[in-house]
Amino acid sequence: MKIIGHRGSMLYGYENTLKAFKQAKELGAEWVEIDIEITKDGVPVLMHDETIDRTTTGTGKVVDMTFKQLRRYTVDGEEKIPSLEEVLDFLYEEGMGVDIEVKSEMAFAPVFDVLKKMGDRLPEVIISSFWNNYIREAKKKYPEYQMGYLYNSRPADLESMLKEVDFLMPFYTYVDEEYEKYADRIIPWPVDDPRAIARFVKMGVFAIITDIPDVAADVRAGNIPDMSKAIMRAIHLIIDLSSVKRKEKDGKDTVSFYMHNRLIPFLIRSACGQDVVVKTKPKLPTKLRYGDRMKVSLEIVGPNPAIYLDTTSLGLIKLDVNEILKRAEERKKRRKKV
Repeated sequence: MKIIGHRGSMLYGYENTLKAFKQAKELGAEWVEIDIEITKDGVPVLMHDETIDRTTTGTGKVVDMTFKQLRRYTVDGEEKIPSLEEVLDFLYEEGMGVDIEVKSEMAFAPVFDVLKKMGDRLPEVIISSFWNNYIREAKKKYPEYQMGYLYNSRPADLESMLKEVDFLMPFYTYVDEEYEKYADRIIPWPVDDPRAIARFVKMGVFAIITDIPDVAADVRAGNIPDMSKAIMRAIHLIIDLSSVKRKEKDGKDTVSFYMHNRLIPFLIRSACGQDVVVKTKPKLPTKLRYGDRMKVSLEIVGPNPAIYLDTTSLGLIKLDVNEILKRAEERKKRRKKV
């Protein structure tokens, strides 16, 4: 089973950047998944959304800007928005494969133009999209390229679909025993639950698309993954770093922040503190669904403050308070620079 880093190493840094792809490789991914939008002057670029508002220093729709205009902006103050050609060249040098998700119907022709232009310097590629009709027609026109259907519903006939494309790429919860027969042509997404990763390793799927390639690599190797380390790398998806506040008064050192779950739903069964006195004590067990917020207030009483959460899905995770404060400060400095 191959490990495909979702938008690179999405949880651990900025998505769809060369830095994210390099990190994904270091964490154990052999492939990366990227998203393609098209500029006003027909250049395929890496962007998940129709606009650049969420991930860059600029605003506006990709399709309304030329490539030169897009390059004025950076991904959160660091890298410039990369072109598909630039990324393919980088991945070829790194020896990594790539799943290219085409986000709009207008991007299909320019994407294939770039693939042909790469010639012998093209890494191993799969072209995928939710625009399944376009994928079907593209496969007829360019049979030399591997292609896959992306979908998040239960299909009627797997065998018929696999006659049209090389891979089926379903939302991971739809992969049941019916898929086992075709496992080597299945790529589920996004697989971030260690139990699901283990199931797909056993099933022998071609690959999984995951936000946590290091955890997936541990599970694939038969090791128990360190979810605390993964969570701390992706702390911005569990804790709203903009909400972190520290106050020292009357000899007391207090910290407050909001947990804001943008990872996967999980149940907190129990919690305990190390070198902290927790001031807000939510009734446990409590479930944090995707998007849920929960305020946490605590007093630091020792050098290594941390909160331990016993959860479903993620197991036992440690929230290192010093690391949270450090990451919040780094975020503040980065925002000032921008």
